[in-house]
Amino acid sequence: MPNPIEPTGSPFDGSHEGDFPPNDWTGGERILNSNHYFNNISLWSSYITVNGNITILLNNNLNVGNGRSIRIPQGSSLDLYVKGNCDIGGDLNSYHERLPSNLRIYMLGNNKSFNTWGSGNVYALLDSPNCNVSLWGSGQFYGRMKAKNLSGGCKVHVDLDSNFGGSGGTSQTWTFGGDIIQGEILP
Repeated sequence: MPNPIEPTGSPFDGSHEGDFPPNDWTGGERILNSNHYFNNISLWSSYITVNGNITILLNNNLNVGNGRSIRIPQGSSLDLYVKGNCDIGGDLNSYHERLPSNLRIYMLGNNKSFNTWGSGNVYALLDSPNCNVSLWGSGQFYGRMKAKNLSGGCKVHVDLDSNFGGSGGTSQTWTFGGDIIQGEILP
């Protein structure tokens, strides 16, 4: 399957802005209200609130610790492009409306991984056609995904109202011990 294409233009064509948030040990809310190009996002003590419709490009990884979150209030959305891996123990978009279409995650490149391991829930459209997706822990995934390989044991709720557009692709290998549930995702 073709890989997603990373965004271009300012601020994505220049050098990344470093890691976000800096000094995460201080905790609390961090608000993002414009487009950014970061090296990594690592949430171990704080959480992010998205304000507006924004795009973020990560040069490397997304790390969200257990009990941490990325929150997307009503009227906001996040397109997140990741060149590295995602390691998710906390919540993605599980506050406010919880609409999977408000968080679109694009995994760039081949042989990358998107892993969940904690108690957090993920409400997203995950476009990772050439990557490995591993869903473990007590959290659940709500939305849609493209993946080369899927493994894990948590529940996956397929949102029939969301789509990526386009069609086709290559075969995938899914060894999944959890429940796959199809239906509307309503908050």
